[in-house]
Amino acid sequence: MAIHNFSTADFLITVNGRDLTNWGTTDPSVTHEPIDQNADLVRGMGGDALRLDRIAPGRRYTVNLQPGSQDSAYMQSLMNSKANITITTTQIGTLDKTVASEGVIVNDGQTGRAGQSPTDDQYIIEFNKFQQTKGG
Repeated sequence: MAIHNFSTADFLITVNGRDLTNWGTTDPSVTHEPIDQNADLVRGMGGDALRLDRIAPGRRYTVNLQPGSQDSAYMQSLMNSKANITITTTQIGTLDKTVASEGVIVNDGQTGRAGQSPTDDQYIIEFNKFQQTKGG
């Protein structure tokens, strides 16, 4: 049995060639999830079923960065310029890796300021193409 380190120090994310490192306080700072199901199952009244496989189910990433950081300014500039986005992630020492392309920043998150706990700068990115490996 082995121990795998999933700490922030061993996580690499690259957005359009830039490594992001200025994480906010949201834990975890990066999440991703499917946009659509990989397949649909349609069950008929007679007991048969149809399987409908989706070619590109898409992926949604949420990235939370430290407010006022250079990484957040970079992401904001990509959003303002409507740039196409490519992301790669690697968890060093494991087999966890992702590559996502044909993406756009679809929105930013809620902004909370003028208090003792400003919110992270959040960017929501959706991708058409996605590949992932998991395991250790």
